[in-house]
Amino acid sequence: MPLVHEYRIGNVDVAVWKITETADELSSLVAPEYVTAATLMRGEQRRREWLAVRALLRRLCGDAARIGYDSCGKPFLVGDRRHVSISHTRGFALLACSADVPFGVDVELSGRDAMASACKFMPASELERLPHEGAGLAVLVRWSVCEALFKLVGDLGGTYKDNVLLHSSLPGKDGTIDVSIKGIPGFEEASFKAECIMDDGLLVVVCTRA
Repeated sequence: MPLVHEYRIGNVDVAVWKITETADELSSLVAPEYVTAATLMRGEQRRREWLAVRALLRRLCGDAARIGYDSCGKPFLVGDRRHVSISHTRGFALLACSADVPFGVDVELSGRDAMASACKFMPASELERLPHEGAGLAVLVRWSVCEALFKLVGDLGGTYKDNVLLHSSLPGKDGTIDVSIKGIPGFEEASFKAECIMDDGLLVVVCTRA
């Protein structure tokens, strides 16, 4: 079983799967109804990612756990009050679960180059104060934090560039970044915390209310 990492980040349990199996091999690890659903999906990679998440679901949440999706496409556990969040990056699938707190999660390859598109999701003020060393990582961290935040709060009604404020370019010694949302009614007083782990070529970010 290619479960490569498990983390406890705050009150959130996180598991990462390195996808090396075929869809047929992964099908043997999940509930039968998921096998049927996967056959209807277009693309081998999409099927493999989808099945790997369901294999992680069984490990983290038990054999009886089932994933549903709300009208906005956000995953939830059917008949279960625990919170879940899902992410993928090339060759990896991630599922996280918490009994206590809503959260959003993202996983990225730590070597991914996001600099070319930074101007699309970073305001000019943040671009100007990027550190000379670690600028590429700071850009990737911002992208990943924004993705995790979106999974927590949903549509912000704008763009990451306009509405998401990171209070530091890189995580502090405790691995966290304070985050806030600006210009969106209902979020004026809201504070968030992004907890970041860099491990074995992966960046994992969990975002919760502070």
